[in-house]
Amino acid sequence: MRSLFPRVVGGVLVGLSVACHKQTTTFAFTTASRRGCSSSINSRSQLLQQQPIRKGLTVMMASSSTNSVNDKNTIISTNEPIRVLALHGSGDNADEFSLQLEEAFREDFPNMDITAIQAPFPKNENGYCWWTMPPGIRSFTADQYEGFETSANKVMEVYDVDKNKKIDLVVAHSQGAILMASLITLHRLPYHPQYGYILNGCAFCNPFAAQVESLQIKSSSSKEQQQQERPPRCLFVIAHDDKVTPCSIQEKMRDGFQKAGLAVSTIQHPGGHSFPTEDDNSRKLIQEWILAGSNKHAGSTTNN
Repeated sequence: MRSLFPRVVGGVLVGLSVACHKQTTTFAFTTASRRGCSSSINSRSQLLQQQPIRKGLTVMMASSSTNSVNDKNTIISTNEPIRVLALHGSGDNADEFSLQLEEAFREDFPNMDITAIQAPFPKNENGYCWWTMPPGIRSFTADQYEGFETSANKVMEVYDVDKNKKIDLVVAHSQGAILMASLITLHRLPYHPQYGYILNGCAFCNPFAAQVESLQIKSSSSKEQQQQERPPRCLFVIAHDDKVTPCSIQEKMRDGFQKAGLAVSTIQHPGGHSFPTEDDNSRKLIQEWILAGSNKHAGSTTNN
């Protein structure tokens, strides 16, 4: 296997990861309600075939205590090119986040092309943030995000660079996830990516609470087009032991998107606030969710 690691070009980190083989694996999982875990299921992880806990919502819980299932026919990899937009969290940087994603997904997505944007505001020696706030104020309690427009414009520049080469998947963590959720809420994006949005540790975007409440994802007026389209997909990755953003605050954002008409799924895992790239069960559930977003399954709905 060989890989070409991402690099920073003009303030935006661009990279291509290349692998020479597929990985075949199976694993077990448990389903969970919002209040806790239900019965364990020893079967192949087929995210979209599970019955949702309630209408419009599928909740999955990665479990390290369950055993793998011996099914050699379960293949969760693809050679399809996937262009990924990555937004790191507050205090992190584009370089480290992109390498983290490349390391986690390069074997199963050999043609994944990662473009990671660096936040504009320095926070510490090697970290940056997407906006600034007074001491003691959190993104889910703030009345405004100082610097939000600067960050929003940085994201929009990537969308505008090559309009004929669309972004296929957005992966965002913490404050980067809140930024992306805010842009979705404000209808600032020109289109929804084919594979959807993965929002890890995403708090509620409090300055835009009214817009979240009134958000409705519109579809085409034509019935024929509606049958060919699907709502934008969004995967919330929530950690039970998240000491940074309470689960209830993340679920508030998730539930707002579900109410608005997005196709929302959730993966719950036992870790902390970081992106769960080192947890095999969580990583495989994320990979399978990505694969389910292929155009071979359905079309995508444009943002109106």
